[in-house]
Amino acid sequence: MPRRVIAALFVLAALWSGWWLFGATAHDRALNGWLAERRAEGWQAEAADLTTAGFPTRFDTRLTDLRLADPERGWAWAAPTFDILMQAWAPNAALVVLPPEQTLAVPGARATLRSERMEGAVRFVPGPSLALDALSAEIAGLTVDATVLGGGASPGGWTAEAAVLEARLARAAPGSAPDHGYDLSLTAADVILPAPILAAIDPSGALPETFDSLVIDVRAGLDRPLDRRTAEAVTPGVTALSLRRVEARWGALELTATGRLRADAQGYAEGELRLRAVNWREILRAAVAAGALRREVAGALEAGLGLVAALSGDRDTIEAPLAFSNGNARIGPVPVGRAPRLRDPSGS
Repeated sequence: MPRRVIAALFVLAALWSGWWLFGATAHDRALNGWLAERRAEGWQAEAADLTTAGFPTRFDTRLTDLRLADPERGWAWAAPTFDILMQAWAPNAALVVLPPEQTLAVPGARATLRSERMEGAVRFVPGPSLALDALSAEIAGLTVDATVLGGGASPGGWTAEAAVLEARLARAAPGSAPDHGYDLSLTAADVILPAPILAAIDPSGALPETFDSLVIDVRAGLDRPLDRRTAEAVTPGVTALSLRRVEARWGALELTATGRLRADAQGYAEGELRLRAVNWREILRAAVAAGALRREVAGALEAGLGLVAALSGDRDTIEAPLAFSNGNARIGPVPVGRAPRLRDPSGS
């Protein structure tokens, strides 16, 4: 091999080594700086060790014995390891891997989270604004063991489980409708709810212990992009919402919804969704038991929708529009209350 080629390779290797060392040092400095900023705000933000490896092609950072706590809000989280994995040539994307066991405390309760796999990925559009391009999280085999403390009584507890939990948020292609569009998908399968919640929703014990599935696939238009400025300012408002697929199954109960909504001048939802509910009376009763629907509203709905179901020929299944207009909502001809507010019209 000619000496010039060898010399050029050595120069390139030295340049790349310098770049990797610079990038790794900057990466560690940024993480340590973030922890220091949180401590300056009164948090507990500590890691026993922070190291970056992966030379020459990766920046793989591991924080050990990471502890974060916000005394003002009363929550605390701790994990024995926290891994941030990046390609050296793509610093705008990262994979985050969490350990099989973590602890979380909130006012009046603490919990241990165990999972077979828990990881997330994030990718930003290159540029100083750090506009979000894609975000995802995947959890498999999750178990949450919680202890509830309060009022001087003996501690109580509950357990929740989920075979699969997945969430994805991705920026829609530039120029596609609506403006600042983001595609959101959520999937949950084989979820065992905490016993107190299950008892509230289904006091008679008629439903199975395991919630079969929840699938949400929507596109949301926001009044501003998701970027660094958004994170530092106010929460963006929703200007339009397209429900491509929303489906929940729990034993004999089934609820699906599709349709499009937009925010009116006051920020309230306006538009129409198409609902299909199997065993809809039991869904109403569960909503009342959970406190999501007032009993008098449920009574009016059952009376009005019972007529709609009878006319359709299937008393247990109903297909009806859920319409929003002038700040109000109705299912078929039956008023059901106020429409949800999608955005603050003041923009603040």
